[in-house]
Amino acid sequence: MSDRATGGEILSIAIAPGAGEAPPVMRLRAAHGFLLDRGILMQVDDGDALRIPFRISDPQGIGTAAPVGEEVIELLVAGERVILAPTGPRGRLLELPLDLGTFADLYAEAAELAGG
Repeated sequence: MSDRATGGEILSIAIAPGAGEAPPVMRLRAAHGFLLDRGILMQVDDGDALRIPFRISDPQGIGTAAPVGEEVIELLVAGERVILAPTGPRGRLLELPLDLGTFADLYAEAAELAGG
């Protein structure tokens, strides 16, 4: 997700199938300016929100890379949209909705390429 005015990256999310028996891995990056200690909330459709902690802070921004359970993948595959909500500098959630329309097909293709 990019800032329309500057083209700068605000948020990126990538989920890759694990190789062999390894679990899938989610990599999430956000621009500096979000509150690091609050992490990011991820909600698929009208389900419960999952808090994902930021674990990395470097010159490129903040983020995390962590294994995710198959239950999270199943929610994303079955879902229509996901809302990612980092906390802004004034303590307000910034809700960023993303369409999951092609996630199932793309994830299946990635799993096949990874040998899963």
